[in-house]
Amino acid sequence: MAEKSFRDLKTWDKKKVSLGTFRGIQTKKIGKVGAGNATCDFEAALISLAGKVGLLLHDLDFEKFAKNRYALSAHLVEIFRALIEAANIADVNLAEAAISNLEKTNSRWPKHKRYAPLFDENYPREEQFPRRMAFHLIEDPKSKKVIMKLNGVKIGNPLTDNRMVDDDYRFHDVFHLASMAILGWSPTIRALLKVKRKTNPKVDDAEDGFRAILIEGISTLIFQRAARLDYFESIDSLDYPLLKLIPGFVHGYEVEKCPLWQWEKAILDGFAIFRKLRLHRRGIVIVDLKKRSISFKELP
Repeated sequence: MAEKSFRDLKTWDKKKVSLGTFRGIQTKKIGKVGAGNATCDFEAALISLAGKVGLLLHDLDFEKFAKNRYALSAHLVEIFRALIEAANIADVNLAEAAISNLEKTNSRWPKHKRYAPLFDENYPREEQFPRRMAFHLIEDPKSKKVIMKLNGVKIGNPLTDNRMVDDDYRFHDVFHLASMAILGWSPTIRALLKVKRKTNPKVDDAEDGFRAILIEGISTLIFQRAARLDYFESIDSLDYPLLKLIPGFVHGYEVEKCPLWQWEKAILDGFAIFRKLRLHRRGIVIVDLKKRSISFKELP
């Protein structure tokens, strides 16, 4: 189909020469489009591309391809031509775009899911997250503040919603716990547990410091989105516009090594526990970094 994009009726049946990649496609020009039509407007090219895709969908809807594969091929050749035209005008490298798209797809839906290594696995044990922990999160019925404990010791400060209208954000530590469990990353919990990686001053400052803690504040942004969607109660897959915010937000930090599917799991698993805490108002949150899991147990 790519080869046909550069043919006319006279050369339609010319012996095939493999183009190989998108790079090979874009080095060729289609008549006036690639040569002298520099005044061609990008918006017009984009509308043309969208129109040709629309025609294909129209014919698909009316089952016009069921017994005519050549009709489908003809549509796709036209779409190829329009795509190359729009890319040339916009100065978009189709080869680079294709590679980027494959990377994004593999980050979200890999054939084999492999967790990024734990970021502290090569550090002394006293600078590592304990690999299995049971946190008690309890709401005080009088003050409505949530207290988090580990081994009977209070961790951090009692939390409220910090909002005029209650939304149970007071239980938001569970998102830090989910991030620690699934991603192996939480500057907030690392500071609270006093397991900062001080043997490497640069890592201690950059990855475990205050700015990294602010970066983890992306959980607040996600919470705002989740609050409008019943805290993801009936959702088992996050929309890509939300997920694609994450790489830009964490760029330059170690956690950028975690693929999008891993982030999605951390978010959805965290909200699953959050919803149980909202219901019971207290509970035990079990974090297992070896299994990359977070679970909930009722607390009388």
